[in-house]
Amino acid sequence: MHINVSSNNVAINTLVMNANELKLQLANSGINNATLNFNNDSQSNNSQQQQNRQNERQAEQEYTYFDNEEASEEVLSSLEIVVPQYG
Repeated sequence: MHINVSSNNVAINTLVMNANELKLQLANSGINNATLNFNNDSQSNNSQQQQNRQNERQAEQEYTYFDNEEASEEVLSSLEIVVPQYG
Protein backbone atom coordinates (compact mmCIF):
# COMPACT_ATOMS: atom_id res chain seq x y z
CA MET A 1 0.00 0.00 0.00
CA HIS A 2 1.26 3.46 -0.90
CA ILE A 3 -0.02 6.47 1.01
CA ASN A 4 0.67 10.01 -0.21
CA VAL A 5 -0.35 12.90 2.02
CA SER A 6 -0.11 16.57 1.07
CA SER A 7 -0.99 19.21 3.63
CA ASN A 8 0.35 22.21 5.53
CA ASN A 9 3.64 22.03 7.45
CA VAL A 10 2.04 21.60 10.89
CA ALA A 11 -0.07 18.63 9.82
CA ILE A 12 2.82 17.04 7.89
CA ASN A 13 5.18 17.41 10.85
CA THR A 14 2.61 15.79 13.15
CA LEU A 15 2.16 12.89 10.76
CA VAL A 16 5.91 12.45 10.27
CA MET A 17 6.47 12.38 14.05
CA ASN A 18 3.78 9.70 14.35
CA ALA A 19 4.60 7.74 11.17
CA ASN A 20 5.83 4.70 13.09
CA GLU A 21 2.61 4.59 15.12
CA LEU A 22 0.60 4.90 11.92
CA LYS A 23 2.54 2.03 10.33
CA LEU A 24 2.01 -0.06 13.45
CA GLN A 25 -1.75 0.60 13.37
CA LEU A 26 -1.84 -0.34 9.67
CA ALA A 27 0.10 -3.55 10.40
CA ASN A 28 -2.37 -4.39 13.19
CA SER A 29 -5.13 -3.99 10.60
CA GLY A 30 -3.40 -6.44 8.26
CA ILE A 31 -1.68 -3.88 6.02
CA ASN A 32 2.03 -4.66 5.97
CA ASN A 33 4.87 -2.94 4.09
CA ALA A 34 3.00 0.35 3.77
CA THR A 35 4.92 3.19 2.14
CA LEU A 36 4.18 6.63 3.55
CA ASN A 37 5.05 9.85 1.69
CA PHE A 38 4.45 13.28 3.17
CA ASN A 39 4.59 16.58 1.27
CA ASN A 40 3.78 20.10 2.31
CA ASP A 41 1.45 22.17 0.12
CA SER A 42 4.23 24.12 -1.58
CA GLN A 43 5.88 20.91 -2.84
CA SER A 44 2.54 19.60 -4.02
CA ASN A 45 1.68 22.89 -5.74
CA ASN A 46 5.06 23.01 -7.50
CA SER A 47 4.56 19.47 -8.77
CA GLN A 48 1.04 20.29 -9.94
CA GLN A 49 2.26 23.45 -11.68
CA GLN A 50 4.96 21.49 -13.49
CA GLN A 51 2.38 18.92 -14.62
CA ASN A 52 0.06 21.70 -15.83
CA ARG A 53 2.88 23.30 -17.85
CA GLN A 54 3.75 19.94 -19.40
CA ASN A 55 0.09 19.36 -20.33
CA GLU A 56 -0.12 22.83 -21.89
CA ARG A 57 3.01 22.19 -23.98
CA GLN A 58 1.64 18.86 -25.17
CA ALA A 59 -1.70 20.44 -26.13
CA GLU A 60 0.13 23.21 -27.97
CA GLN A 61 2.12 20.65 -29.95
CA GLU A 62 -1.06 18.78 -30.88
CA TYR A 63 -2.79 21.96 -32.04
CA THR A 64 0.26 22.89 -34.09
CA TYR A 65 0.22 19.44 -35.71
CA PHE A 66 -3.45 19.76 -36.70
CA ASP A 67 -2.95 23.33 -37.93
CA ASN A 68 -0.13 22.10 -40.18
CA GLU A 69 -2.26 19.19 -41.43
CA GLU A 70 -5.14 21.53 -42.19
CA ALA A 71 -2.87 23.95 -44.05
CA SER A 72 -1.54 21.15 -46.27
CA GLU A 73 -4.94 19.60 -47.05
CA GLU A 74 -6.04 19.39 -50.66
CA VAL A 75 -8.95 21.69 -51.42
CA LEU A 76 -11.64 20.09 -53.58
CA SER A 77 -13.14 22.25 -56.30
CA SER A 78 -16.13 19.99 -56.94
CA LEU A 79 -18.06 17.21 -55.32
CA GLU A 80 -20.35 14.70 -57.02
CA ILE A 81 -22.93 12.76 -55.05
CA VAL A 82 -24.77 9.89 -56.72
CA VAL A 83 -28.01 8.76 -55.06
CA PRO A 84 -29.36 5.53 -56.56
CA GLN A 85 -33.10 5.42 -57.17
CA TYR A 86 -34.81 2.11 -56.73
CA GLY A 87 -38.26 1.68 -57.96
